Amino acid sequence: ENMTLRAQKELPAEIGLAFSPYSPRLQPWLEEARQARRETFLLLPMEPLTYPKDDPGPRALLSRKSGAENREALHWLLAQGRPTGVMNFMGSRFLADRANMMPALEQLRHRGLVFIENPSMAGLQSAASFASEAGVPYISADVKIDITPERNAIRQQLVQLEKAAEQRGAALGIASPYPVTLDVLREWAAGLERRGFVLSPPTSLLRQDASPPSQRSP
Repeated sequence: ENMTLRAQKELPAEIGLAFSPYSPRLQPWLEEARQARRETFLLLPMEPLTYPKDDPGPRALLSRKSGAENREALHWLLAQGRPTGVMNFMGSRFLADRANMMPALEQLRHRGLVFIENPSMAGLQSAASFASEAGVPYISADVKIDITPERNAIRQQLVQLEKAAEQRGAALGIASPYPVTLDVLREWAAGLERRGFVLSPPTSLLRQDASPPSQRSP
């Protein structure tokens, strides 16, 4: 909770926040973010290849559930708030399961939600294809900046994020709410303009093709 409050208070509003659907304080946090004009995302717990060793929680979308059970779980998850979009939490098995992913994506499309795939999953390409087929706005995150939650390691990952933005015009990084991550992000964001970058909300990547090449957005 303390780290969430710090993130809301200290990070620039262009940095979106993703929340667990299991949080008992989800509604006030979403409302606070909306008032700050910050984009918000709901983490969708999905079945990993290592399930049940790694358990995404009681309301997770599971390939072993029936279609009706997954619909009920997703209805519950999406009823927890009104975010800008969603991002997978785990999901290495479910994301590649077309029979279950397509109905889930249809629900996201009906609600007008963006789907963000985290970097560890994005290499599978399955979800990107399914999202395109379903007509769901899709963004593949480029870098998990704090796999190693140490100051120098985070800075190195942020350099990689900037390089990706230089190459393609825009890039998206994700992070966890570690104290050191918030410290480094705040310092990094303050120097972006000097280095020729513009900090933009996550969904701005959906419009990157229409942006001038000089506007590089990490």
